[in-house]
Amino acid sequence: MASSATLTRRRRRNVVVVAAVMVLLGGGAIAAIVSRSSDRGTTETPSDELAVFAEHARPVHCLGASPDGSLIASAGDDAEIRLWDPQSRQPRGMLAVRGRINAVAISPDSRQVASGGDDGVVRVWNATTGTEEFSLSGHQGAVTGVAYYPAQSHLLSCGDDGQLILWDLLNKSASQKRELLRGKILCLAISADGRRAITGESTGMLHVWDVATFRELARLEGHSGPVRSAAISPVEMRAASCSDDGTVRWWDLESQQPIATWTPMSAPARPTAVAVSPGGTRILCGSSDRLARLISCEDGGVMRTFTGHSDALTCDVFFPNGAVAATGSFDHTVRLWNLGAPSQVERKRIEQSVEEVRNRIEQRQRFARQMQLGRQSATDGNPRRAADEFTAASKIADPGSLDQVTALAATVAATAGDRARESYLADCEAGKAAAAREDYAEAMRCFQRAMAVFPNRNEALEGYQQAAHAQQLKGALEGLKATSTLTFSSLLPKTGALRLGRDFVCLLPATGSAASRTSVGQQPSWALITTPLVCDIALETPVAVPDDRIVLHFQLVHHERSAGAVKKDAKDEAARDKIVAELKHPLAAGSKQQRFHEQVPSPAGGWPKGDYSVRSELIVNDRVVNERPAERFAMGVIHWRETDVELTASEVQDAGYAVDSGVTVERGDALLVTATGTVAPGPVAFYRELLAEPSLGAPRPAKPEGIKWWQDRPALHRYGLVDVKSNYAALLMRVGIVGWVAYNDPLPPHTMPLAGKLELSINSILQSRPPGGVLRTVPRDDRTYWQPDSGSFKVTILHGTFDFPEKLSLEMCEFLLRRFEF
Repeated sequence: MASSATLTRRRRRNVVVVAAVMVLLGGGAIAAIVSRSSDRGTTETPSDELAVFAEHARPVHCLGASPDGSLIASAGDDAEIRLWDPQSRQPRGMLAVRGRINAVAISPDSRQVASGGDDGVVRVWNATTGTEEFSLSGHQGAVTGVAYYPAQSHLLSCGDDGQLILWDLLNKSASQKRELLRGKILCLAISADGRRAITGESTGMLHVWDVATFRELARLEGHSGPVRSAAISPVEMRAASCSDDGTVRWWDLESQQPIATWTPMSAPARPTAVAVSPGGTRILCGSSDRLARLISCEDGGVMRTFTGHSDALTCDVFFPNGAVAATGSFDHTVRLWNLGAPSQVERKRIEQSVEEVRNRIEQRQRFARQMQLGRQSATDGNPRRAADEFTAASKIADPGSLDQVTALAATVAATAGDRARESYLADCEAGKAAAAREDYAEAMRCFQRAMAVFPNRNEALEGYQQAAHAQQLKGALEGLKATSTLTFSSLLPKTGALRLGRDFVCLLPATGSAASRTSVGQQPSWALITTPLVCDIALETPVAVPDDRIVLHFQLVHHERSAGAVKKDAKDEAARDKIVAELKHPLAAGSKQQRFHEQVPSPAGGWPKGDYSVRSELIVNDRVVNERPAERFAMGVIHWRETDVELTASEVQDAGYAVDSGVTVERGDALLVTATGTVAPGPVAFYRELLAEPSLGAPRPAKPEGIKWWQDRPALHRYGLVDVKSNYAALLMRVGIVGWVAYNDPLPPHTMPLAGKLELSINSILQSRPPGGVLRTVPRDDRTYWQPDSGSFKVTILHGTFDFPEKLSLEMCEFLLRRFEF
């Protein structure tokens, strides 16, 4: 039978359980605090302020509240820990410490208070007697945070020496240590179930920890200043943090991503402390402007503001029902606030968590009883029975939790010799087998059990580290997101491109026919044919990349098989592929976002037309672990050549009024014509007689800057008769045998709908039959029309040919030519 002392301890523990559950349901001491807001002694305070504790002689730096809301602990510069009863609003005692105190925490059963201060020592106090039970030394600088593990078997502490230490309170010694070399650790928080902890650094970085394995799970980046305070939501894996950069951030600890960033106050004010409500819907934020703000976790809006402190706030804490909170300040006071009734969502979440809390407490009670039986058996000299009890305790605990690790360690301590070695070897072999089938989570559990047997043996430690690394690598690769963009290092200007060169290359996605590769309003990328390509590849992994052994392999491939060629097989196609560029980049360790910027020079002579693809894959130890589908695109080329022609009246007449420019165009070619000059028109009688049109008016002389047609902007592909209203001495153009069109300056390049020779003339009526008119001929030797010295035109012809992997439509060519407007 259990002793009377043991029964007494059990009764006390049951009372704590019942009190905690009642508080979560909305009753208990908190209701009493609110109900007494009208009977608070002689101090007059605002209606939201329930009480003021003003016993400290110097600034208050830290606060702690018991799980049932029946006890508050406060401490600061005056080297005193003061205990308060929030219901009666009376002091419960004072604990004298040496030096400034930076952190306090009340144990889950409210019987102990832990503190950490500038002397680098963690002290554990008896909350009833006010005496120091024991101290824990290990930090090399000031202790900045303390937090109890929910089962009260362990304690976490952090310091400005960059160390995070897990203390075994039963053995009063350090169980695990981690040192962060980047900066000081300024704050610490642990989750309600004890599985996760977070720390905030002076560098602005937050770290997420697995408490059982003491392994770093993630680094949360975003703050640009020291992180002053952090808190984990009691009902979900979310956390709040605040920093000297003026922001409050809301994090998702499962995805390890920020949910929102808020700036609840105007500069130069900054947030100094955060606490998350029991239902996880609100954040209490203390700030340097002497105010406390209640922030909605849904949209970051400030729901209420609390005034009363006369100096900057330093710390805050919620009470379990979400209706009351406490704040501490440089003004030497601790104040209790009435936050108002929680929302329906908050109440529902609290009620939903009650059953979880009850089950968790009952589970830990069973675990504690089993562990007590094991210790009693060990004391009685029965190690076999003790090992069985500890093994039973490990099965009660959550898999992978600190409770299970503690029970496994106790099992090892109770069983020595062959049984321990057999257990160690069996777990190591099971871990190797699990790792071989890529079940790394199971491998980690197996090696963890082995490490609990012999913590100092390398085989289990190395196996666990390798499995953890492989698990992290697997997680990074399974959720990998990758995007890539391809463009030229220097694009053509929107106008005047032809002043830069004569050969150009166009970049188009290979998503079907050339006509469907782009749409109106979406400009493709044009560049000079020798311009380098730039490829941007962005990778995002759900967890940080574990090391730099993961390599990104990048290839730019030119598929030399023409579009019309028949594909024989994959081997034949691969044989015709030419690797234009190939690069390898190791991924940066410890980061979830990778970006690579590659510049690929053009081949000698410029980019050839054809289909291309970008191939990328991830390689680990020369083995491809993630191959992305190739991203295909096409390149087309346009070549421009320049032809200069000088026309005189005599040459036009000698050629039969149609001069061959020497340029032959094909359907879809580009054409840009510029001209200057002048010519005197013939007598009006000549035109009237030639066209049998007596109503024709006098022609107008041409001007050197170019002749304007009577229409505003005729397109070159709209060939037809030249209207009788046109200037009779205009410069004319035609392709093939289609009717003439008058030159208009300036016109952008146009595509040609027909093929043939480009002919020029300086007679607006030749070879054109007006409606109802009679076409007459003019003898070549008739000099009454133009005299040899009647003028001339200088014509410059820019002729562009499209060379693309696929045949382009006239509309597509016309669209692409917009880049070459003058």
